[in-house]
Amino acid sequence: MAYTKVIGILGGMGPAATLDLFEKIIEAAVKRGARRDQDHPEVVISSVPRTPDRTKAILGHGPSPEADLIRSARRLETAGADLIAIPCNSAHFFLEAIQNSVSIPILNMIELTVQHIVDNDPGSRKTGILATDGTIEARLYQDALDRARLEFLVPDPEHQRLVMDAIYGSAGVKENASSSAARIKMAGVAEHLIGRGAQCLIAGCTEIPLCLKSEKINVPIIDATLILANAAVDAAR
Repeated sequence: MAYTKVIGILGGMGPAATLDLFEKIIEAAVKRGARRDQDHPEVVISSVPRTPDRTKAILGHGPSPEADLIRSARRLETAGADLIAIPCNSAHFFLEAIQNSVSIPILNMIELTVQHIVDNDPGSRKTGILATDGTIEARLYQDALDRARLEFLVPDPEHQRLVMDAIYGSAGVKENASSSAARIKMAGVAEHLIGRGAQCLIAGCTEIPLCLKSEKINVPIIDATLILANAAVDAAR
């Protein structure tokens, strides 16, 4: 399979999530028949870890990341990217401004993830949302699920604090991608949502697939990073 377009990854939010997307792009190409180096799509990565925290910005507790996001997108376009994938859900709050700054398309991970649920389960499915405070507060997934006429659940305040602690806290996944404490906390929140009727779970922060493993959960986990990787590989053909 020949790839004619270059994938740009607008990353650094965090670095481990950027690596996770790149690895899933490689895996997606292998599943589509890649058997040697030359069978894979070209990828350029702009990793800017200094980008201000998106959740703090959305909640009004910190500086906007918009300038760094735009600078990173323009860097990718200058480097020859034909399309951009952003492995950060909360960064999609700034998607319109980023898209307006470049002439190449940016894949919308939120919309792709919700469309995946619609395409793979045409019946009604109650979806639990696991995401940062910023993504929840901005209603990125809630509004997209509303538009698709799908029911959803978000964690109660106590369990949402556990989500944030599993991502940002000491021994959280941003500090240690293999943190067992983060895995235990995130699994507990997943069970909380399942107990309230969730029939599937959106891993709506790109750190969550690093600490929530499907073999521990008895409902489907919708990995937004994996969906983004597959879409990027298909778009590069």
